Amino acid sequence: MKKIKQFRYYGGSSDDSDIAIKKNSPSEINRNNLITGSIFQGYFPILQLGVQSLPGVKFYVNNSTEPIYIGSTGIYELDLNNGVEISSLSFDYESVDMVDNNEMSNAHIIVDIVYEAEED
Repeated sequence: MKKIKQFRYYGGSSDDSDIAIKKNSPSEINRNNLITGSIFQGYFPILQLGVQSLPGVKFYVNNSTEPIYIGSTGIYELDLNNGVEISSLSFDYESVDMVDNNEMSNAHIIVDIVYEAEED
C-alpha cells in the first residue's frame, strides 16, 4: 500500500522556544537525523521524492557518494518506476548548516515522499 509523508525542517537550536523548532515536523526531526538519514527509517522503499530547499542544498540517495543538488528553483522531484526505489536518503552536513545559519526566515528543507508500506 502506498502512503504519503512530509518532513519539514526549519532549523534547530538549543533554545526550545525557537520558532523554527516549533515548525519542524515530525517533532523529532533535527540536524543529526537529517545528516545520518535516520529520520527516514521506516519509510523505505521511497517511490516518489520531492525536496524543497535553498538552491545549492545537497543530499544523497541510495548511499551514493555523489550528491544531488537543489537547483535555482529550490525544488527537486523524482518519480521512480520500473521497480526502481530509494532505500536511503541523507542530507549534506554543510547544507543543513546553510539552513540553520540562514538569516532569512524562509530557510527550510521540506521532503515529500510516497513510500511503500506494509498492509495494516
